[in-house]
Amino acid sequence: MKKALKILLFSLSILTLTGCGKKADQPTAWNANQEKEQGKNTPSPMSEEIPPANGETTDESSSFSKTSDTIKGSLYPVYITENNKRKYGYSNNKGDFIIQPAYDDATNFTEGFAIVNTGDTYKVIDTTGNVIYKSDSSIEPFKNGAAIINKFTDKLLYGYIDTAGNIIANGNFYEFADNFNSDNKAFVYSAGKSSIIDKTGNILESYPVDTKYQDVIDIQDGYILYSDPDTGNYGVINYKGEELLEPKSNPTIVRYLGNDIFEIKQNQEDSYLPPSYIPSALMNIKGEQLTDFNIYDLSDFNNGYASVTDDKYTFFIDTSGKEVSNIPKLEGRGTLTLLGDVIKAEIDKDLLYIKKEGIIVWHNSNEYSLSPDIHVKEVKYKPSKCVTVYYPVINGLKSKEAEKKINEKLHELFIDHRKNITKEDQLSVEDSFTAKLQNQLLVINQTGYDYPFGAAHGMPINNYYYFSIKTGELYTLKDLFEKDRDYVSAINEIIKGMIKKEEKNEGSMFFPDSFITILEDHNFYLTEEGLVIYFYPYDIAPYAAGFPEFIIPFDRLNNIINKQGTFWKAFKE
Repeated sequence: MKKALKILLFSLSILTLTGCGKKADQPTAWNANQEKEQGKNTPSPMSEEIPPANGETTDESSSFSKTSDTIKGSLYPVYITENNKRKYGYSNNKGDFIIQPAYDDATNFTEGFAIVNTGDTYKVIDTTGNVIYKSDSSIEPFKNGAAIINKFTDKLLYGYIDTAGNIIANGNFYEFADNFNSDNKAFVYSAGKSSIIDKTGNILESYPVDTKYQDVIDIQDGYILYSDPDTGNYGVINYKGEELLEPKSNPTIVRYLGNDIFEIKQNQEDSYLPPSYIPSALMNIKGEQLTDFNIYDLSDFNNGYASVTDDKYTFFIDTSGKEVSNIPKLEGRGTLTLLGDVIKAEIDKDLLYIKKEGIIVWHNSNEYSLSPDIHVKEVKYKPSKCVTVYYPVINGLKSKEAEKKINEKLHELFIDHRKNITKEDQLSVEDSFTAKLQNQLLVINQTGYDYPFGAAHGMPINNYYYFSIKTGELYTLKDLFEKDRDYVSAINEIIKGMIKKEEKNEGSMFFPDSFITILEDHNFYLTEEGLVIYFYPYDIAPYAAGFPEFIIPFDRLNNIINKQGTFWKAFKE
């Protein structure tokens, strides 16, 4: 595993930070919006500051810098890609996994502990990977020696554990609970009362909350966010039950961010935009609006900073809403977290760590092996805020001509139909892929989701592409069959029979008389057992049916399969 995190800092031409035309002492910006093309890893000097970008970026290498003194002794969640899936572990500043990558997700360490999960199991681990507590419900990070846990009874309740994994506060669980403060006191709410407790569970103060405020949404820092029963708008009272901010329809309070600041949004009843695409502003506890409605993706305030995005960048703001000018801003959409002198940047589902002065200390490689020689690289294309496309670039084929042919076609299949999407299209796009070798075939499964703003739901994407790794040829359905054989009719008859059999059962998912014929280049994929023909949602069944599939054993098509053809041979070799 350690070889996945060699001690290399990236080539200056590989991953770059730009000054965006500002002076050298101004914040730099990671150029994540450029399309990355083929290139080879080139190690660069350790801990060298990244100069302004001068064009497109290429490949990166997963690594921490040797001379990154600010993270000495620290552990950071990083991941490797195995079988098209991310597995998280923890690396030190030398690029060595101290805790092996075995988790589906992993938080930062706080107070010597981190929260990891695999499937539906959440665990608290220490810096050696030892599990001190586990649960089938989520666990919040430790703060001041305690972490909030939850459990389900007839409703969701919250309690606390200490750093030994013991349930504290006398085993009490509450409807809402805040973290313990440095004075070992916490605000909780249950049964129409707000209270201040200590870690033994003793109630130090308690106040009844008027019934009109009892549709509680959250309690933090002594503020109770509640929903007005008549309008559904949020208001704020303090823990003593005194009203601070009354519910308003415009602007509406969205949530509490910490540091006495709230996120607000304008009421856009006529807008089809989902909430995450409606701009936000900041408001303080006095009801004073601190910023214009021009920021997105607000994080909570941490050490006086919150992460936000605009139409192009992700950056920090302070409690006045002003951009923090001495910390790098990164191009793309995501979240920044300040961890001492290191910034954790999760941008467009990508991960890197960068020091405040603009030195990259780790970035995932976005490349994995399909065989000892053949590798696939995940490359980002992001023409606008709401469009993110990850497409594959293949390297290591014996035939460079075939490799070039495949990569050019993949670029066309993933990118060409996305180039003309504009903000006015009101469309969110998220495209990705998985890749594998199937004998002498490169199989690319293109996945994604197109969401037109205002629609009840978007449209999922699921396309399979089969390439010969010898010639680079892209095969379609017809290439599987002998020339001039009517494979369309043969497959139609088989599918009609399957549908007819299904329709005899109650609750058939198919639209009546919806299937007429497959296309000559119909959607398909291959298994060892047979040919799978599948349809997009709404083609022959409702959206809820997903992608209806028909598995046709090869022996039912035996007399028309071209077993001397290059497609079949590549599949069987």
